[in-house]
Amino acid sequence: MAALTVDVADESAKEFNRLFANVDPDALVTTLLVDLLDRIRRLPSARQVIADNPGLPTVFVLDLLEARAEGRQSAMPFLPGIQPLVLAGDT
Repeated sequence: MAALTVDVADESAKEFNRLFANVDPDALVTTLLVDLLDRIRRLPSARQVIADNPGLPTVFVLDLLEARAEGRQSAMPFLPGIQPLVLAGDT
């Protein structure tokens, strides 16, 4: 197993430690990293988009690319004042 050392702002480290005080930090960060790598592997353009937009949160970029990859077939038209019908299997 390899070690990964990352520098983060003191405030971020304190907030992480506060929020996840009862969680194994290695296990949590490893799970998040594996999920991130999996999402980036499925979206070949993600690496370049993330590099080109360092000010945007990575998860936001991945969510946009995944939505775009789904295509328009899953999109619902916007009709002002009309609530979309959501079927039981669609949630």
